[in-house]
Amino acid sequence: MTVFRKLPKSVRIKNHAYKITHVKSPDSDRKKNLDGVIWFDDKIEINKNLSRLETESTIIHEVLHGIGHHFKIKLTETMVIALENALVTVFRQNKWKITEKNKTKSKLKAQKKHR
Repeated sequence: MTVFRKLPKSVRIKNHAYKITHVKSPDSDRKKNLDGVIWFDDKIEINKNLSRLETESTIIHEVLHGIGHHFKIKLTETMVIALENALVTVFRQNKWKITEKNKTKSKLKAQKKHR
């Protein structure tokens, strides 16, 4: 079971836009063998050799780092990993799929009308 209907090519965190790219070796300058890395200027790099499920988990992981950074939440790596695992589990157990922005907006409008 996947989290995303289609893997995202970008994400906005607060007022910052990040392009998501799939590369041979994220953060190759440091030789750390990472699954992903967020560069707080404008991009998230994901290891292109990961499985679909690993890719989805890694995108969520890097977005959590971005949330911590932009919202000034002090998240340790252990906290990010725990949140990543929890979110992925909840999405998969409930068969929730993250969809395109326009579809989500229309669902929210429909929900407001029924309140």
